[in-house]
Amino acid sequence: MQIYVNFCRMKECIMNRNTGIEKNKRIYLYALLIGYACLLMFFCTKSSPLYIINDWYDANAYFTMGKGMMNGAVPYRDLFDHKGPLLYLLYGIGYLIDSTGFFGIFLIQSIFMSLTMIFCYKIAKLYIDNYFHAIIISMLVPIMTLSGNNLYATSADYGGGSPDEFITALLTISLYFIIKLFKDNKSNQYKHIGKYMFVIGLMVGFVFLLKFNFILFFVGLLVPIYIYLLVKHIKVFAKSLLLLLAGVISAVLPYIIYALITNSIKDFVKVYLKFNLTYSGEPDTNFLYSLASGLKNTVHTVFYSYFIFTVIIVFGLLYFIYKYRSNLLLNMSIFFSFLLTMIGISVKPFGYVYIPISIYGLFGYMAIYNLVTKSGIHKSEQQKSDKLYKNTIISVFTVFIIFIATIGNNGLISQPINRVTRINTIPFQQTIADIILSDTPENHSVLEVLTLDYGIYTASGLIPQSRYFYLPNVDYEQYPDVFLEQYNDIINKKNAYLVCMFAASYHEGLDDVLMDKDNYLDKFNNAIIENYSLVNVVEGTYLQDNIAYYLYKRI
Repeated sequence: MQIYVNFCRMKECIMNRNTGIEKNKRIYLYALLIGYACLLMFFCTKSSPLYIINDWYDANAYFTMGKGMMNGAVPYRDLFDHKGPLLYLLYGIGYLIDSTGFFGIFLIQSIFMSLTMIFCYKIAKLYIDNYFHAIIISMLVPIMTLSGNNLYATSADYGGGSPDEFITALLTISLYFIIKLFKDNKSNQYKHIGKYMFVIGLMVGFVFLLKFNFILFFVGLLVPIYIYLLVKHIKVFAKSLLLLLAGVISAVLPYIIYALITNSIKDFVKVYLKFNLTYSGEPDTNFLYSLASGLKNTVHTVFYSYFIFTVIIVFGLLYFIYKYRSNLLLNMSIFFSFLLTMIGISVKPFGYVYIPISIYGLFGYMAIYNLVTKSGIHKSEQQKSDKLYKNTIISVFTVFIIFIATIGNNGLISQPINRVTRINTIPFQQTIADIILSDTPENHSVLEVLTLDYGIYTASGLIPQSRYFYLPNVDYEQYPDVFLEQYNDIINKKNAYLVCMFAASYHEGLDDVLMDKDNYLDKFNNAIIENYSLVNVVEGTYLQDNIAYYLYKRI
């Protein structure tokens, strides 16, 4: 009896020791992925300290919203932009770290890229026993996310910081838990379904608060599963659905409370929901037209914009559907999540909206790995051992090539760098900001007239006095409010300075004429001439090179 007890204790000790080794191994692997992700982002986003400025318009608008939020301005009510409130919270945190630059955003981007890579590794590890090979495969994913001059940098989001980056991590986490739940038909596979669905519910809520059109991903991912559970396991269906909803509510409730306290629920609905539904579709069209447009744009995207990446993704999905054809439920879940996401984001396609699709490249890389290693299944242990050293060298070399390929094709590395040493031209945003800040404090206010947010609010550290502090990518007929309110702010001299991309000139015969889509620019010209005087003309730099910016001061 004593021998048996001692044996059990020894076995338990060995198991605990093995568990400790595995835990330490995971920590080292995660640290490796985090370090690699941070290194990639150091080169591949203009939020990085490596670059003199992140002058992408959208990122600066998000930064302005986050800065305002941290200083008491309420999104949608006091400042206008049409992305989700969670994005402004993230940018607000970035602002608290670096109030006139993007270093804080760089850290947040690095965290989310790390999460993406860690959960890509965890997905790969579900299919691949060799942890080192799973690491290599997870390192391939950022190639699709960060490089190619299409998905990320020069022609997509001009340097990083879009909500789609953050959403990529959330979708990857959700995909991992679904695969972990349904990959194998184990007798106890539903043991943790409540916990996993709660986490997925959190992801649903967070995605809704970032950019709600990506909810289609969860429709494709979860509807097949819940239909199956409803038919086969009604109790599991009820429990998991309740916990999924609990996760969604847990994510969304803090913002609802905030919106109620600040009396901004109506503004949230009007701007984030109604405006985006109008902005994302074509005028005077219905749902079927939008769906057809999405399908057409998806086909165009596949064959013209991201053909190689799409081939990798589709090949991987088809390979896994065939190889694991007995698991119809999981196959349907993964396939429909991909299909609906592609259709949803292609209704009005911009390059950056395809960033989250890159996680499906993981299936392509795993498929290629399986095909390459399949021929070596029957090799002896000695043969495998003899190749260990060679494979290690090849793997390290592969990581190096992946890294070079990613940053080399990113499109940013050729741009002027090193804002710390100031060896390059000072950005025009900083030049204008210095002029404004050299004035007396009562004149520390500025409005960017009929333009996107070019970063002057960021460079100056100023919080806009005007609700419509920039012009979103809409025309007068789509959303006249922004034109009318900017015009009124100019007439009322609300801001001490104006920044324009045109030299104002006076136009006769418009004093008693109402503003419309044909005369609004002339009306703006007259308002500027009557209330402001030109004090400087500054040449644009970097992304705004060869553009003149006119600085006007209140009379």
